[in-house]
Amino acid sequence: MINIIKKSPHRNIIKLLKIWCNLNGLDFPSFLLELTVLETLKKRPVLGIERKFLTVLKYIIEEFEYVKIYDPANTNNIVSDTITGDQKLQIIQMARSSYESDCWEKIVWGLYEIRK
Repeated sequence: MINIIKKSPHRNIIKLLKIWCNLNGLDFPSFLLELTVLETLKKRPVLGIERKFLTVLKYIIEEFEYVKIYDPANTNNIVSDTITGDQKLQIIQMARSSYESDCWEKIVWGLYEIRK
C-alpha cells in the first residue's frame, strides 16, 4: 500500500491536504486522508494543483460523510470507519469553509502566515 502512495502522481495534493488539516486542527488520520485523495482524483482527472486541491475539498463536502473507503490491501478493512461521525462533520465543515473562500492560496498559506 505504501508503494501506491509513494508512486502516486498526487503526492503533492496529499501533502497539501495534510498541511491544511494540521493548520486547521483536524483529526484526519493519514491513511484515510491519503486514500481519500487517491479515490477522489482517480474518479475526477483534473490538471493543476489548485484544481486538484479544490476537487478534493468538494469531494469531502459532497461525499465524505457517506462514502466507504476500503483498504486496498484488505477490503474487509473499512478505513473510513476509523473516525467518528462528529470527526467527519468537522472535516466537512472546514472543507466547505475553505472551498467557499474562493481563494485557495489563503486556505493553506494564509493560515501558515498567521501561525508564524
